Amino acid sequence: MTNVPAEAWASRELATDLDGAIERVTAALAEQGFGILTRIDLHEAFADKLEATLRWDTPSPR
Repeated sequence: MTNVPAEAWASRELATDLDGAIERVTAALAEQGFGILTRIDLHEAFADKLEATLRWDTPSPR
């Protein structure tokens, strides 16, 4: 596995909550002719597969 240098990562802080950020990104993608085909709730997917309640650093987007 190759390590990716820190300069290759991109991040951005938004002055909104998770739902607001998702709406903004979805709208920006639509302006460029792209769309979201599916949304996977990883909290739920991992909990179902592992049959356990998981503790996350961030709350579930529900």
